[in-house]
Amino acid sequence: MMTSIRSERGETTSRLQSLQESLDELIGRAAELSRAGPGAEIAPRFHLFALAFGFGGPLSFFTGRGGAVVRDLLELPGSPPTVPISKLADDWTTYRRHIEGLAPEMLGGTPMVEAFDVAQRRLDDESAGGRFAPPAILFVLSDGDPTDGSAEDVVARAQALKSRGVVIISCLLTDQDLTDPRTLYAAPSPDWSPGARLMFDVASPLPPESAFATYFREYGWQDDPGAALFTQINQSETLSEFLNAVVTPAAQDAKANGVRSRSDGVRVFVTYSHADAKYLRRDSLLGYLESLESEGFEFLQDTDIVTGEEWDSHIRHDLERADIVLALVSQSFLNSKYCQDVEIEAALESRRARGTVIYPIILRPCDWRTHSWLASTQFQPRDGKTLEGDFRGQAKRDQLFLHVLQELRAIGTRLH
Repeated sequence: MMTSIRSERGETTSRLQSLQESLDELIGRAAELSRAGPGAEIAPRFHLFALAFGFGGPLSFFTGRGGAVVRDLLELPGSPPTVPISKLADDWTTYRRHIEGLAPEMLGGTPMVEAFDVAQRRLDDESAGGRFAPPAILFVLSDGDPTDGSAEDVVARAQALKSRGVVIISCLLTDQDLTDPRTLYAAPSPDWSPGARLMFDVASPLPPESAFATYFREYGWQDDPGAALFTQINQSETLSEFLNAVVTPAAQDAKANGVRSRSDGVRVFVTYSHADAKYLRRDSLLGYLESLESEGFEFLQDTDIVTGEEWDSHIRHDLERADIVLALVSQSFLNSKYCQDVEIEAALESRRARGTVIYPIILRPCDWRTHSWLASTQFQPRDGKTLEGDFRGQAKRDQLFLHVLQELRAIGTRLH
């Protein structure tokens, strides 16, 4: 972190100083975002944690300071597990001073495997506590030379995160010119170093019509078809622009679409096969969940379509408005071309673009493992069970329905 990095003006500075300056700019943009308009609503919901590795180096040895080799730079006494970016902007002087105090100790190894494991545990904790709605964004900044495992170990952990919907933005710290400036690549070049290849492999693909893509184009970046969210950092301005990609798409989405008020209800779109329509009756699942309507939930289903209305447009409109997509999964549902090609595709795009939650319930044994969106999404019931196979008695079934109700309530609270 202490080696040099240059700016477009030809000036040189340390990587650490450049990172600090880029963080200053990021927090400045966050402060602007949180002051007024839609951004004032979205900024308090945008929470961060910042893991750093390299602790346990020579200075830690001489000062007698022990502790974990991977630490959260934003962890202060009494601070929440994740910090709202609006709070970070308000208290940046305190946080910056804390980070500067830790910086001299970050001169040890590069335990990337441990860092990804810690990030996974943190995201699991946040998800279990109902404190965030996907997609999560993981910004990785490294030289790509892990000291606690192989490149394959690191890539496997990154792939596990990406399969769960985490967007990984990857930056290679280097003072070598390996890539063209402000260019996103679809494949690694044969002359790239092993570190560059590793950092490319951990990156997520750039969604072609996403806020990320819009942001990079506005800054004059070029992207190949199928490009990854990867770049090398050998100029301080490039680091700043790439780091700002974390928060700027959120601001663009807020400006483009507006942010719903906390007083708005939670819209739940129900996607299902008509062979499973019994679960929409008052004496089954939807009837059990009816009490949520008094808490502001609205359940959207095709039974609401009135005679003479164009049903495809109605369904697509409901999907665009949905906060949660409740999927009743059976083989009939998986075989339905409309359910898969229209409703689920729209739900997946909405999840990528604005964090819509997909909540599947497996009704009966079916071939769900061959559907990648299901294989990478947590569903109910867990542990390979199905509603009809393992919850036959009314008491057991009500127990599962209660668990679904409570989880939907928690998701609704998190979203609003």
